[in-house]
Amino acid sequence: MSSPEPNAPSLRAAWAALAILCAAYLLSVFDRQIISLVIGEIKRDLSLDDFQSSLVLGSAFAVTYILFGLPSGYLVDRFGSRRVIMTGVAIWSFSSAATAFVDSFWGVMLCRAGVGMGEAALMPAAYSLIAGTFPRHRVGLAMSIFVFGAPVGAGLSLLIGGPALDFALRVGPVHVALAGTIHPWQMVMISTAVPGVLLIALASRLPGRVALAAATSPATVAAITPDAAPQPDAGHFRTHLWLYLRIFLGYGLGGLVGATTSLWAPQYMIRSLHWSATDVGLVYGTINLVGASGIHLVTGVVLDMLAKRGSTNAPVSVYLAMVVLGLPFSFLLFSTASSVLFVVALIAVSMLVKPSMAFGSLAVQSITPSSLRGRAAGGYSTAVALLAYGTGPALVGYLTEHVFRDGAKLGAALTIVLTSANLLVLVLLLSLLRPIARHALSVPRHEG
Repeated sequence: MSSPEPNAPSLRAAWAALAILCAAYLLSVFDRQIISLVIGEIKRDLSLDDFQSSLVLGSAFAVTYILFGLPSGYLVDRFGSRRVIMTGVAIWSFSSAATAFVDSFWGVMLCRAGVGMGEAALMPAAYSLIAGTFPRHRVGLAMSIFVFGAPVGAGLSLLIGGPALDFALRVGPVHVALAGTIHPWQMVMISTAVPGVLLIALASRLPGRVALAAATSPATVAAITPDAAPQPDAGHFRTHLWLYLRIFLGYGLGGLVGATTSLWAPQYMIRSLHWSATDVGLVYGTINLVGASGIHLVTGVVLDMLAKRGSTNAPVSVYLAMVVLGLPFSFLLFSTASSVLFVVALIAVSMLVKPSMAFGSLAVQSITPSSLRGRAAGGYSTAVALLAYGTGPALVGYLTEHVFRDGAKLGAALTIVLTSANLLVLVLLLSLLRPIARHALSVPRHEG
């Protein structure tokens, strides 16, 4: 049986560390998503337009998240995961809470940029720590458990944030000595600092710098420390540039559909369907918690089954089928006036189109030599973040503010962006079916 390095923590300590990492990922997505509930209140109090609101929702976060991703990886190698995670949590928690104390568009943008900078530290630190504390035969399971923090965090941010906002709205503005008048949305943002303080205390119990597990697979080692692995001819990327670009664009646009839906759907439900924040949290939070987690497990089983049968393009063919099924729902989602049809379409889009990241990652893995997978994964993650958070939400705001010039046209703007993106995804995935099968270096396997 494979085991970690002698200086690595015990398996029990590894599972304890994983629990803390899951809590950190959950909280990071919670703080990232909570803004979608209160952006309407921020827009009103700070006199923002829809385009400015869209930049607050996505672009401000995406830019720093992308810029600080690689430097964070270097800091992990230099100082260890524990220090980097504690610092990252402190930065994003402070920045999220500080949003409550700014009174301008640029102030909110700066705070959201701080959230992106802090959260950029988590992923490289977590991947490094998981690979360094778990033996090979448990790394896949540990990684799968870790990524469940995303749908859980998104779901809880809505389930908790919705009722919290409604409660704060019922209480109304509160006057606090020295701080002045605190509005309901400010109360919600301030409250995000509390779990951050607790998480920093928990993170202090994480292992320090640990070596990669001796039995960790070469692919995992290369993904986390690519510079330490033997380097094949870098011409691989030049030779297959068009193939990589289609993967990045295809799955990145799928991510755009997911992120744009996640960030704008709560405001559409409040603004156009006249739902309360509590109702938004209950419905959309449950969809994230149950639907997103469930589809992850189902698609994992399907991908493993196809891989065992020798399929070399399963990450493309399975996601292509899901997009085809989800396409009519992406058109229906924000064009219907029926709450029932909206919920049905929201479930379909969340389960069929939204989970693009894992499929794209497997597609990249299948055509990339093991010692280049770290750089390929970095390029893929950057492209997805840029399209999903940096572009999608901003396009919606631009359409409502500068094309339609009517905030009531939010549904029309969302329909145009989501349907167009899904059609492009469909075309790109169709163009990938044969090339992925032809250039696959190994049968991609879903570990989880």
